Amino acid sequence: MDIKYKSNKNITYSCKYQIVWCPKYRRKVLIEGVDIPMKEILLETATEFKSELIEMEVMPDHVHLLVECDPQFGIAKLIRYMKGRSSRYLRQEFPWLKSRLPTLWTNSYFISTVGGAFQWSSSISRIKKMSSYGCQQNLINPEQSLENVLEFVCEESNKLANCGIYYSRQLYFKTDQIPSRFDLHRLMKDNLHFKALYSHVAQQTLTGVAESFKSYIGLLKGISSGTVTQHPRLPGYRKNSLKLATFPKTDVKLKNGQLRFPLGGKVKLWFGIGEFYLPMPSNLEYRKIREIRLLPRNGQFYVEFVYKVESVKVDLDVGRALGIDPGLNNWLTCVSNVGTSLIVDGLHLKSLNQWYNKQISTIKENKPQGFWSNRLAGITEKRNRQVRDAVNKTARLVLNHCLENKIGTVVFGWNKEMRQGINLGGKTNQSFVQIPTDRLKDRISQLVEQHGVRFVETEESYTSKASFLDSDELPTFGAKTEGWKESGKRVNRGLYRSKNGVKINADCNGAANILRKVAATLGLCLEEVSRGALISPLKVRIWTL
Repeated sequence: MDIKYKSNKNITYSCKYQIVWCPKYRRKVLIEGVDIPMKEILLETATEFKSELIEMEVMPDHVHLLVECDPQFGIAKLIRYMKGRSSRYLRQEFPWLKSRLPTLWTNSYFISTVGGAFQWSSSISRIKKMSSYGCQQNLINPEQSLENVLEFVCEESNKLANCGIYYSRQLYFKTDQIPSRFDLHRLMKDNLHFKALYSHVAQQTLTGVAESFKSYIGLLKGISSGTVTQHPRLPGYRKNSLKLATFPKTDVKLKNGQLRFPLGGKVKLWFGIGEFYLPMPSNLEYRKIREIRLLPRNGQFYVEFVYKVESVKVDLDVGRALGIDPGLNNWLTCVSNVGTSLIVDGLHLKSLNQWYNKQISTIKENKPQGFWSNRLAGITEKRNRQVRDAVNKTARLVLNHCLENKIGTVVFGWNKEMRQGINLGGKTNQSFVQIPTDRLKDRISQLVEQHGVRFVETEESYTSKASFLDSDELPTFGAKTEGWKESGKRVNRGLYRSKNGVKINADCNGAANILRKVAATLGLCLEEVSRGALISPLKVRIWTL
């Protein structure tokens, strides 16, 4: 593996370190939501001191990092800042840590340098535990009293966020600086909206504000370096709105199958209410939950459970690959090098979008700009649920196909910013842009990597024009050689004819060419891509599943 070097004004370097440290007495205290803010603090500290946190794993009794650090700054200094900041913040946020331990961390730590391709890859494999987080969203059907409480919590969260945004904007306008989340926590702790919420919930809201401004600064840097093309907008206010409220798992207790959510001290003084209850889902384990969110959307309330998902070990062959070509009428076309193929039908999803657009247009006719109603909220929410269901079912279908055929590599054809510059006519543009293929790509990536399948994204220029059966050259966009011409061509909708007159499915031809784009790089053998799979792929209608 090639070593990538970094540089500052004085030196060019590549200094990577494995670091391990433990809590005092190696107590298993990094649990019950402590690990989530811990990771945020480590990442924020590394970024502040221009270090790269390559890999990170927070276990109940130790922290394991792979870090690249500027030798002029010093790895010992970086570790001191990481341990000091995390100890101070976590002991403030989780008071029970003070009673369990006199200090959070031991004075000692383990450190080892990392160098060379073999050591590099083996270090990552030892650190990475292949764990990720899942999110389950449940619709709440509350009684009027509970609905009032949920609306109050989300409204106060929004008002507190607006206060944090106001301070951050004014600071940025006057000093060209932005506050950290610790600054916002300290400055807003006496705010009435802060006191109306439970302290950790209020801090999570302000943390979201700080991260939004931090992302804005990062995008501005991307504009300067040329990696970002669209100019970002400074985070603004949300008026007369409700905002997500996040409860860390440590604040939510399970009592008789019900989850107890605490409210702020001021609420108990004002209204005599100190908590509210929601049912615990029967398909989740309470110990695996990391945080719970209250999500208001289109007149409905949802509760989101964020939980830890362990990777599934499956016997797969990375030499077996599945190429995926996204489209419109055929949402996904998949061709593998083990002789299988399938097409996920997209016509029903396209029809749903057309119905939704007609309804919106009819209701908004002769209404002022910005008009919204309960009926608009209802049909929008219905459409969003149907789309979300389609994304999840399709991603699961792709995963099951990989597991059944022991496919260890998924290659997804994707041109970045393809939707911004597309010009397929008004009606087709409307359908194409509203189909959530980007979200589907991310969901497939998440699912397959959780099961140990390698996910590769590649550009798909000229994959539809070039002939797979004739092994046409596949140039990238803007780099086509002079005199290049495809051997075959589309003769009908959905039908491609090769140079020798063999007719195959046009989308299967594109999916097979996507595999060909990366075959040399990934070492894939495409001899098993059968002509039968290219002629008659299996058609799957996800709405019947």
